[in-house]
Amino acid sequence: MTTDQTWITVKATPSAPMTDSHRLSGEALAAWVRNHVSTWPAPIPIGAEEPRTAPGLFVFSSDGPDIRYALEAHTDGSSVLRLPVGGLRRNPADGETVRAIGEGAIAWISIAAVRLASAYAEHLGCRGELSIEVSLGESTARSSVPHEIWNRGHDGFHPVGTRVHSVRPCGAKFSLAESGSANLPSLVRPLLIELLGQFGLTGSRHIDVDGVVRRGNFTGHDDRVLAWVTAIGAASRP
Repeated sequence: MTTDQTWITVKATPSAPMTDSHRLSGEALAAWVRNHVSTWPAPIPIGAEEPRTAPGLFVFSSDGPDIRYALEAHTDGSSVLRLPVGGLRRNPADGETVRAIGEGAIAWISIAAVRLASAYAEHLGCRGELSIEVSLGESTARSSVPHEIWNRGHDGFHPVGTRVHSVRPCGAKFSLAESGSANLPSLVRPLLIELLGQFGLTGSRHIDVDGVVRRGNFTGHDDRVLAWVTAIGAASRP
């Protein structure tokens, strides 16, 4: 993972882990992952390659120096997904170099990652609840570059809220049945509010208080987002 990118990490742990996963194969899991992410509104080829294996673990990641994602799928039904949500930019007001984090990227990745995690746990036969932890950070622990939330609008890509030097992880518990339902945006919204609140923001531009996805605020991706929310059965509006 490159040090000029900022990553979102979504960790998921089922309350009743799977204990009999000896039939799980890397080839079958790769095919399952590819099918699950085929409706995502971004060209991220998760599952395009065969996973690396370790005891109780399958690791998917893109090859080469430009790693675009990493997915750890544990055979007990837990998972960890990491994706970039921003990179280094100069703040237009004071010229300081910051880690500019896209608010829209946080929103759709959080929903999609929770849905992937819950579907994977159910695929392995887990039941009960799913504990989710969402965190933001660069790919290394060492960084003196502050974080900012940025939005893209008709006037370009620009910062909103306040600048912070660290972001604490946010967590929640969902029932596996709920997190695989059309109500998923409503469930994820409080996580986003908690995360964005650390930057002084009080709401979400991308999921309203009724859990409706605001497609038009994913600037330039309205059609993809429409196809995605339709596929998962979630409500949306322009």
